[in-house]
Amino acid sequence: MTITQTQRFQKLKTGITSVLILLVALYTLLAVTIPDRLATWIGYRPYIILTDSMKDTLPPGTLVIDRTITLDTFHTLAPGDIITFKVDDLREGEIFTHYYRELQSTPDGLWVRTQSEISDRYDDYSTIPTDVIGTVVLIIPWVGRFILFWKSPFGIMELGILGIIWVVNTLVWRRLDAAEHFEQGDLSLPKPLRLDDIHLQGGELQGVLINPNAQALTGAMMEVRVWYKKQSQADYHHLRQPMPPIPAKGKLKWHWPFEKAGQIVNYRVIITPAVQKIQEREALPCVDSV
Repeated sequence: MTITQTQRFQKLKTGITSVLILLVALYTLLAVTIPDRLATWIGYRPYIILTDSMKDTLPPGTLVIDRTITLDTFHTLAPGDIITFKVDDLREGEIFTHYYRELQSTPDGLWVRTQSEISDRYDDYSTIPTDVIGTVVLIIPWVGRFILFWKSPFGIMELGILGIIWVVNTLVWRRLDAAEHFEQGDLSLPKPLRLDDIHLQGGELQGVLINPNAQALTGAMMEVRVWYKKQSQADYHHLRQPMPPIPAKGKLKWHWPFEKAGQIVNYRVIITPAVQKIQEREALPCVDSV
C-alpha cells in the first residue's frame, strides 16, 4: 500500500469514526430529552432489565430492544410474546417486561394479562392495551450492566476522564510527536511543500513556500544553485541557508539577493527539511534577465 493510499484509508477511518460518535451522541441526547418521540420516529426503544422476574430468559443486566406497539398494531401480539408495559398500580411510570398471555374482557374493559417467569399465575396489574409499550425483538445479555455503570456518577466521571485523555492525545501529544519527527528529519508529510511564484526582481531571487499541512515545519534548509551566462564551472554558485519556521496551512515569502542577478541564466531551488528533500523546483528566468 502506498503512502497516499494509507493516508486516504486513515482519513476514511477517522471520518467514519467521527460520524459514528456523532450519531451515538445525537441518539443519546434524543433518548434522554424526547424518548417517546424518538421511539415513534424509529419504531424501537431499548430497555435494561433490573429485576429477576424473568431471570431465566432475561436476567438482570440484560439489554432488550422493543418494537413499539400501538393500538393499530396490538392485534399482532401472540400469547407467549415478551412485552414491555407500564404499571401505574405500584408506582407511576413503573415499567415491566413480562410474557403476554391474553387480552381479557372484564366489566371494566379490556385487560392485558401478563405473567412473569417466577409466578404460576397472571400478574395482578390492571394493564390496558394503551399501557403496552412494545414487544421484545432483540435480547443482548449483560450489556445493560455496562450501560448502567456509565450512567452512574462514577461512570460519568470515568467517561469524562477518558474524554480528557482522548482530547489531550489528539490535540497535544500528536502535535508534539509531529514536531519531534520534523526535528529528527522524519518528513512523512501528508502533502508535499510547494514552491510558487519564483522570479528574479530587483537583484533578488524571490518566491513563496507553501505548507499545505496541518503541522508547522521547522528546521528546513534552502539551497539555491545559479548559473551565469558563461555556463562554466566557475560561473556556478551553490548557496545554502536555514529557513525560519513555516506555519501550518501557511505561506512563507523568501528572497535571496545576488550581485550579478542580471547575468543569471538558470537557477534551481531546493527545500530540504533536515536531510530529506521534499521538493525541487527548476525554472528559467524571464527573457529580459538573460
